Amino acid sequence: MHSKEVGIPFLIESKIKSKYEVLESNVLKTLEQKRNKLPLKIEDKLWIYNGNLINRVTFAKKTHDRLADTTNLITIGGRWGTEGFNSIAPLIYTIVSSFLHNGKHHLLKSHAPEILYLFPKFRSESPFVNAQNLEDIALPPSRRRLHKESEQMFRVTQAIVKLLLEYTKHLNHTNTIILFDQIDRMDEHSLRCFARLSKCIEHHPIVIVATVSEASERDSRFHMASHNDICMHVNLAENRNKLLESLYHQIKPSIYELTDLKDENLSDCSYENSLTMQPVNNDTHKSAQLLDSITNGDVDHLDELLLEALEISVFTQNYEHALFLINKASPYIHNLRKETHVELWIYMGLCYAFMVEYDKALAIFKNALSLTEDTLKKSELHLYVALLCTKRLNKPLVGREIIDQALQSIEGTTGSEVEVERTWLHNLRALTFVGTGDLAQAFKECKQGLEHIKEGNRKEDAIHIKINLISNISVLFESMKKVDAALKHWSKFEPFVAHSSPVFTKHYLYRKAGLLFKLQRYAEAIESLEDSYRIAKEMNDAFHMDIIARSIGAIYFEQEIYDKATQWYSQSLDSKLALMQDEDLPRVATALAICLERQGNGEAGKQEILNSLKVQSQGSAAQKASEIVLKWDQKRDETWESYVKWSIQKPETKLNRPFDLTNLYYEKAERIRVG
Repeated sequence: MHSKEVGIPFLIESKIKSKYEVLESNVLKTLEQKRNKLPLKIEDKLWIYNGNLINRVTFAKKTHDRLADTTNLITIGGRWGTEGFNSIAPLIYTIVSSFLHNGKHHLLKSHAPEILYLFPKFRSESPFVNAQNLEDIALPPSRRRLHKESEQMFRVTQAIVKLLLEYTKHLNHTNTIILFDQIDRMDEHSLRCFARLSKCIEHHPIVIVATVSEASERDSRFHMASHNDICMHVNLAENRNKLLESLYHQIKPSIYELTDLKDENLSDCSYENSLTMQPVNNDTHKSAQLLDSITNGDVDHLDELLLEALEISVFTQNYEHALFLINKASPYIHNLRKETHVELWIYMGLCYAFMVEYDKALAIFKNALSLTEDTLKKSELHLYVALLCTKRLNKPLVGREIIDQALQSIEGTTGSEVEVERTWLHNLRALTFVGTGDLAQAFKECKQGLEHIKEGNRKEDAIHIKINLISNISVLFESMKKVDAALKHWSKFEPFVAHSSPVFTKHYLYRKAGLLFKLQRYAEAIESLEDSYRIAKEMNDAFHMDIIARSIGAIYFEQEIYDKATQWYSQSLDSKLALMQDEDLPRVATALAICLERQGNGEAGKQEILNSLKVQSQGSAAQKASEIVLKWDQKRDETWESYVKWSIQKPETKLNRPFDLTNLYYEKAERIRVG
């Protein structure tokens, strides 16, 4: 599959020409293989290529008519748009309502924050009355640090997939086909759920079938922007083609092109979950307000509505929708205030930066620079350009030149907001020196930034950079092998932890423990990690429970207290299983196995690895674990010690690993840890 020129749909190569009956037979055979756990080739992810809309409708209806009596058929489709979770939300609403009606409250309670994010109206129902708000327990992306990771969207995606899998267990038939009708027309968030679900069905009697007719400019949603300047950068058809190509490579489905579907006169195909819904959350609510305003020609409040809707869409990783909104608003660009016009370009630049389109993002930020004379806004834009150069393009010297230009442009300017801006610039300047290996100068830049922030205000932006600077100074001390100083500096947050959010406290305790471990203060490190684990557990945060439990297990292993190490690696393994498909699971199972082996229970340890390989058979960790199993009964030697080192990972000092399980836009891991 390759993206072509603008306006030409992406092409699926190596399509399998097939009749509908052959495809149906293959699907049913795959379900039988999965149900009976037969060691045969399993094709459980199928894409049906249909360039013709009538063929697509014919296929969907035929599947309904032929298989619904013997197989659960769950259809997601019939509702299309770019808003977050637009395509899949109606089905999830139906599932939640069904579980509520049947008293299955325990299935909803653990996902209450995520469900309420999607459907606030459920707040009055008993499983949700005392539920936490998602924003209180999970981090969003960071605009100022150009950091796109969203724990919030990771958790919502995971919850949707878990609810859907749980739902299939309560249906009439054992086998289930989940039909995603026209994935090329689905919103980005629903595609994220589609990608995640596709990776989590290996051990379920489920086959995913998706119809795809390819995105193109002929799709009414993908018309070019009306304003010439924006037209140069917003091409939704091109973006959609790249997104579908990325999905294809992540999922690796079999592609079928059906040859026997006739153009029956079917203009409509009704789906049980295609209900009409009111705006479900803040994202869709703000978008609806904006689109209504544009449709009605009411531009009096367009500035405010546009920026509110863009803020939500960009920072819930709904980039395509943000670009869609910009496209829709483009005919009225000259009606916008000048500062709104500049902000619009900033949001566009952020979208492309987060979508790993760095060159395009740079061009957009530079264009925004040409549109403003505001000194502080220019400084902020220089910061984004320098961030791209330093953190993403690995050009710290270029980044430093840009920062120096920004610092020079605000030289002699006074005021609390200017001081906050200077602080951000010095913080990033420090990062450029880390990039060139000059830690001493990086330290000086951070200290200079702290001096400026003393004159800053108490707004969120100022607090954000102050926390960032204190953290970075601690990291620099650690990098310079001054771990005592790193811990002392990090402990400056201690007086505030009691009043901080649980998210910050969890991270604070984890880093504190990592530094204590480096100082061989093991008992204190374990105490801090256990406190961090308790917070993660209270937030149902399986992702971090896994990492924290492994760290505790590693410390007990270091002390040769193998029974307690076994306990914590077992808890880590439970968290890995709760995350469903996770390529690193065999590594944790190997660590648990080695702990059992050290206690004289090597056979049980070997079985733990074998069990993990049944769950996670693909990936580098599975390959390594398979190698270890083959040599399990051999004499222990240097090679064996390398296995121990691989599986027993030392505690780290930062908890901010990327949530790449649901990432649609892959990029290389950040080379620099100070940020």
